[in-house]
Amino acid sequence: MSGIHTIETKLLVELQEKDSSIDAMNRKINFFPEEIASINEKFEEKKRAMEESKNLLFQIQVEKKDKEISMAQKEEDIKKHQRELNLVKENNAFKALLTEIERDKEEKDILETEILVLLEKIDKATIEDKKNREEFKKKEEEKSLKIKEIDDLKIKCEAELEIMVKERGELAAKISEDMILKYEHIRDKKGNAIVEAKEESGKYFCGGCNIALVPQRVVDVKKKDFLGVCDNCQRMLYFKKVVFEEILKERK
Repeated sequence: MSGIHTIETKLLVELQEKDSSIDAMNRKINFFPEEIASINEKFEEKKRAMEESKNLLFQIQVEKKDKEISMAQKEEDIKKHQRELNLVKENNAFKALLTEIERDKEEKDILETEILVLLEKIDKATIEDKKNREEFKKKEEEKSLKIKEIDDLKIKCEAELEIMVKERGELAAKISEDMILKYEHIRDKKGNAIVEAKEESGKYFCGGCNIALVPQRVVDVKKKDFLGVCDNCQRMLYFKKVVFEEILKERK
């Protein structure tokens, strides 16, 4: 197929522009769920960080409590052994109790030092936990606001898309069914069904595949009532200055 006799070129170009706008709007609308999913994923990361700092603080507090219980037990053991000292009569038993008391005191001192270290860790973990809680609250507010903005924009875009589709239908109704079928067949395969013929240094190229046009195709494209067809990619070809001659003159 070297060309198509038609006076509908301008309408086809406008139809393709409308279809391109509809495609772009659909891509935009379809991206919204991904954008929301990304926001939720980042929010969950912040939530996990907050929970981790909370759990770390709790674990340190539990460890400190356990050591405090152990230290209290050591204090009781020391008091018990000291009472027993007054009751023993044998020298060996007396020495054994003194050794036991000394060991308990050493273990108590170790526990006391470990508790002091844990208190420092608790202070740091408390600060980190507070910071993460504040950041989480801020991110939660930002997330809600951002998702609302996206939802509002999605509603707006869907309304615009509905108008575009309606306008597209009205435009397509002005074009013959046969031309619509040809247009949609090529567009399904190539993306763009109708492209400009480009001129550069006296040579002419297809605006779709960039292949040079044969002389006869250039002659065809320059006719107002004829759509050339690229011999390489089979897209329909037109010259803007031919199809939109009146509009270009008005702009000048």
